[in-house]
Amino acid sequence: MTTVNCALEEHLLTYLLEYAIQAWFPYLQKDIQCLENVQRVATRLISGFKKLSYEERLRAAGLKTLDMRRQRGDLIKCYKILTGKENIDPQQFFHLSDNVHGLHGHSLKLPLTDAILTSGNTS
Repeated sequence: MTTVNCALEEHLLTYLLEYAIQAWFPYLQKDIQCLENVQRVATRLISGFKKLSYEERLRAAGLKTLDMRRQRGDLIKCYKILTGKENIDPQQFFHLSDNVHGLHGHSLKLPLTDAILTSGNTS
């Protein structure tokens, strides 16, 4: 019964935290922290997790930090755009490498540029 309860709690927790995450993507550090704090509190509510550290609770529940999940979502979106799974022209966002040698069987190599990337940690 405990295993069933834990599985149900984990599923419900993941569902609640990921609901509409694609529609609401905070970029202000204070908003990101607020959402991460919701996950911190929610993971404490799972039976047997109260005395664990946040990282231990995430590991035990099979969750990642919200920042890691957002990064994963961004990478998946990039993959879908580059492989034509989205109805978006990849040339709008990416410049593919002209060098076709040494690509290990694929043609989707993004060259390094001098672009300055922002991490979204503005406040």
